[in-house]
Amino acid sequence: MINDMRYKGLFAVELALLPLIISFKLIIGTWAVSIPLIMLAVCRCIMIFVKNRASLSDHIIQVVGDTVVLMFLAIYFTFLGYIPLWLCVIDCILVPLYGISNVYFFSKPMPDVVEALDFCFLAFVFTCIISLSFVMKIDVVAKVSFIAIMLTTAIVFIYKLYRFLNYYIINRKSKFAKEHEKTMKVKK
Repeated sequence: MINDMRYKGLFAVELALLPLIISFKLIIGTWAVSIPLIMLAVCRCIMIFVKNRASLSDHIIQVVGDTVVLMFLAIYFTFLGYIPLWLCVIDCILVPLYGISNVYFFSKPMPDVVEALDFCFLAFVFTCIISLSFVMKIDVVAKVSFIAIMLTTAIVFIYKLYRFLNYYIINRKSKFAKEHEKTMKVKK
């Protein structure tokens, strides 16, 4: 119970840090953007240890947090000119789709490759936050981390979409065909 409240509190802190990125740039200067980004990275690191992996609500909070943080960072740093617009648009489409597919397939077993890519996504989110803290000096690392997020989310989402369609459309038709064959045999 205490870890659950800590996790929700850290989620609230994570979302509260996002407007600070804009305000630090406006009030203090461009270099000050790194302060809330580093605080965000520390908050995400603590959230990893506090999260209850068996809780669906904690998983949904993580998905919402990943989506909001990545979309905010992508849009804001695209506005500043550090990330290309095409990359921002693709990431802003793929990250919510990836999150929805992760929530749907929460407790279902996945192949090792997909589970490894899920953990890589978490690492890429952390790398993205860290790389954006020094994007004013080197912007290539931020672009590469957003490209890695794009590729990871695309691969995992396509696999999970295939699995969803395979289960609900392709196999369902074969089940109906088998039932129809059984009824035809009974009639004969």
